[in-house]
Amino acid sequence: MKKIMMITAMMMLAVCASAQSDNSPVNAYFTTSEMPDMLKWCPAPPDTIGAAFAFDIMQYMWGKEMRNDKERAAIAIRDAVYGIDCIIREFSEPFGLQISKEETPEIYLRQYLHHS
Repeated sequence: MKKIMMITAMMMLAVCASAQSDNSPVNAYFTTSEMPDMLKWCPAPPDTIGAAFAFDIMQYMWGKEMRNDKERAAIAIRDAVYGIDCIIREFSEPFGLQISKEETPEIYLRQYLHHS
């Protein structure tokens, strides 16, 4: 999850930097010619006869089995609801303090004022 968030943030910075270097109005959408070629990035599924297909099925079964893990399920449910509270919770650990009304009232207040 953190890796995906970091990649997304880096991509957003790159888009913002390229948009600021151009004086033309910014278009937030890709044109048809700018769209990625999904056939290049998402290959066809493996043939049903072979080790790659067997590995694919085993990974699927492993993923289904992980649904029974209560701790992983709680994390997935927590991460599915994304908002300012989730952001504060995620950044508390690297920040080194528990970001909350009681522990860091000014930071907490500024986060809510900024995102309200």
